[in-house]
Amino acid sequence: LDILCPGWRNEDYTIRGRRDILLKARQLGFSTLILALYFLDTINNPHTYTVVIAHDVDSTQRMFDMVKRYYAHLPIDKRPMTSAANRREFIWPELDSCFYLGTAGSRDFGRGSTVNNVHASETASWPNGDEIVAGLMQAVPSDGNVILESTAKGSANYFYEEYQASKMGKSRFTPYFFGWNTNPGYSEPVPDDFEPEAEEVILQKEHGLTDGQLMWRRGKVLELRDQFTQEFPLNDKEAFLAFQGRVL
Repeated sequence: LDILCPGWRNEDYTIRGRRDILLKARQLGFSTLILALYFLDTINNPHTYTVVIAHDVDSTQRMFDMVKRYYAHLPIDKRPMTSAANRREFIWPELDSCFYLGTAGSRDFGRGSTVNNVHASETASWPNGDEIVAGLMQAVPSDGNVILESTAKGSANYFYEEYQASKMGKSRFTPYFFGWNTNPGYSEPVPDDFEPEAEEVILQKEHGLTDGQLMWRRGKVLELRDQFTQEFPLNDKEAFLAFQGRVL
């Protein structure tokens, strides 16, 4: 929140003009957060068109269910009437605002219309991500928002290229990385006989990991093996090291 919406502590949830690319570990809650911020923006500002694009149909449906939950839990007096809450789309005629969720590759997004908010979820898994994002960028005005967020999927995709370009200052996007250690839930009870291994001692020094975080890491390494660093990286370099079980 401090990064995406700096005014939130003063109850200002306005976001304007963002161009962010977020590389992250799994299940840190960014989709939930971005959806919530965009939902608030769409229902509080007339003439707002929001587009959220997921990488597959199942993810699209889950995100749409999340937006439906937001709408259902609004206070009655703050719930705008909707003329559509199907086809993964909310239309609020009295606001002239719309919230649409789609799947990458299923259609052209933003062609011939102005899009105020774009959330590109798991962009590394998109087919032809460069073409989709290029089309959307032309539809978003300067005060609109475009946020690309994804776990890594190797280096042979648009997300990797855009993230690297953003780090070199050759992109419209500002890069951010969020490792698994930023999630306080990724920790487990520590047994009395716990002793960190040599590699773990280094990780504690470099990243300030607790013994509980090391215990969580041990379990995940056993589950994921070579794919652990891809799914749960501690820095943006190791995020791209493994792909589909292969160390690159």
